[in-house]
Amino acid sequence: MKKKVFLTLAMGAMAFGLFFGGQVGVLTDLPFELVTK
Repeated sequence: MKKKVFLTLAMGAMAFGLFFGGQVGVLTDLPFELVTK
């Protein structure tokens, strides 16, 4: 039972990290592109 809960949390954390990592990447790419142009 505990292992299943851990796996669910791990999957949720990964999806959460990917989603927020993507959001942060977009936010940091925009100013960078403006500076390099």
